Amino acid sequence: MMPRVLEPELMDDPEQALAYAKADFEEENQGFVDRFLECYPDFTEGHILDLGCGPADIPIRLARALPKCQLTGVDASPPMIRLAEEALCAAGLAERITLRCERVQTMVLPVPADAAISNSLAHHLPNPLQFWYGPPAGLL
Repeated sequence: MMPRVLEPELMDDPEQALAYAKADFEEENQGFVDRFLECYPDFTEGHILDLGCGPADIPIRLARALPKCQLTGVDASPPMIRLAEEALCAAGLAERITLRCERVQTMVLPVPADAAISNSLAHHLPNPLQFWYGPPAGLL
């Protein structure tokens, strides 16, 4: 068994968040979106929840690919959420993508999501079982 190497739960250093946001994840992020679209071809409208959305590149790509969808991106890092807000404004998608700065372990949505996605979050959670064995009451 490989030992688990936990990364810091929050990317709370603004410079670190900016470096992550500027990194080239285009191929990986577009691949994530393409796989979602391939696996769920009938999912054309509804509410998608992105847990650990980072700078919102994946929600932006999904919003462009699925024009009838609303998205909620959740990330506990204030610097990351600020970068995501800037990206949403630049993309003209601030009305379709809502951002929430909070921990996924304790969040509660006001309305249920139709789909939940996450890319690169589990290695930041001290207890990944919270992620794998279901949301807290009221999340979905």
